[in-house]
Amino acid sequence: MKSLKRISIAIAVTGLMFLSIFCYWYDRDAFYPSGLISDFPNLGAYRVNSSMILVDLNQGKTKVFEQAFDLDTSTITPFSYGSFPWKQADYLRIAEAFYQFVWNESLSNWQVYQMDFSRGCQDSSTGFDSGSIILYKNADLPTHYIARFLGIYPLKEVVRWGEGEFNKPLFGWKNIDLESMNVNADDALQIAEDKGGTAFRLDVENECTISVSLKRNPIDDNDWFISYNDKRGLKTFSIRVNPYSASP
Repeated sequence: MKSLKRISIAIAVTGLMFLSIFCYWYDRDAFYPSGLISDFPNLGAYRVNSSMILVDLNQGKTKVFEQAFDLDTSTITPFSYGSFPWKQADYLRIAEAFYQFVWNESLSNWQVYQMDFSRGCQDSSTGFDSGSIILYKNADLPTHYIARFLGIYPLKEVVRWGEGEFNKPLFGWKNIDLESMNVNADDALQIAEDKGGTAFRLDVENECTISVSLKRNPIDDNDWFISYNDKRGLKTFSIRVNPYSASP
């Protein structure tokens, strides 16, 4: 009986080892988007009127996007930092309108993979200068996801999109549950300001940029990551904030 028990244990341990090796090999070859639009093979851009788009959407207007071809956004910056202190809800509102206008779909049909917001450092710490979101859903092939990148850049008056299929890891991607979130990007920024961000900005005389990101893949990380970066590249400050409680 003891020898049979040892054999069973040895088989179980060997099985777990093979499973771990397989999971490592499988997930290693699976592709996780880095958060950049360059990860997506299909690309496009639309022009928007940043000064009016939120007003127009609130009035029920839908034709607020104008398709742009051969648009070099690197040369377009008609507005300065802080011109549009848009919040997370504003970016999601525009994303929802874009999906309805371009693809005749709702965001509710997609899972949220990643969210990123950024702004220039100013004494006013409300709102963001740009925002992007990556969403995904199952593809026709069960081992793949369809994913879309949507970048909203009010300072450039541009919305850029990307789309592509990606390998599905063994246990799938982990999504961001917006409905269960108690601390959004705006709250996370304010917490970071109170916990050292304001002091950092004053120390570098607001010569810095701020990014607020939430990404759960490829590792299971539930936190907002807020990063302050000195434009001279000499200093940085970062902090993590739990989206489901106000404790960093």
